[in-house]
Amino acid sequence: MVMLCPVGNMIQFRFDVGNGIQTLEKMTAYPLNDNFWHLVHVERNRKQAMLRVDQQAAITLDEKTDEHFRVLNLDSPLVIGTYSVEAAFFDLGIGYK
Repeated sequence: MVMLCPVGNMIQFRFDVGNGIQTLEKMTAYPLNDNFWHLVHVERNRKQAMLRVDQQAAITLDEKTDEHFRVLNLDSPLVIGTYSVEAAFFDLGIGYK
């Protein structure tokens, strides 16, 4: 599962590569539903995951170096714009449209 979820002034990037759901959260000083485009950059490589919003500093999550590298399985749902797993699978209408 890969999720990118706007929640008020925050973006959450969630992913699971077999070792449990990992979450990165980036707060902004401004609302993200302000009728302007925002640039969101997410990345996961062998060493870390990264999340950046607009030109703000990125936040990172370091992977354990003693673990085997796990690939990001994109056969599972890719969810953009919903907040809950239930909404992702049952279309509860949560998130931005």
